[in-house]
Amino acid sequence: MLILDHIALAATTLDEGVAHAEQALGLPLAGGGYHARMATHNRLMGMGDLY
Repeated sequence: MLILDHIALAATTLDEGVAHAEQALGLPLAGGGYHARMATHNRLMGMGDLY
């Protein structure tokens, strides 16, 4: 069985990536976090009770 756990999207800016993902998926992304050690940041999207 395949279980989707993460989706990664690379973009020039976080705002650009969020706008693209929200438009493509039709769902809002919630606040995420900044990962200083990896110099990355993210946003989150709930996918229901998948586990």
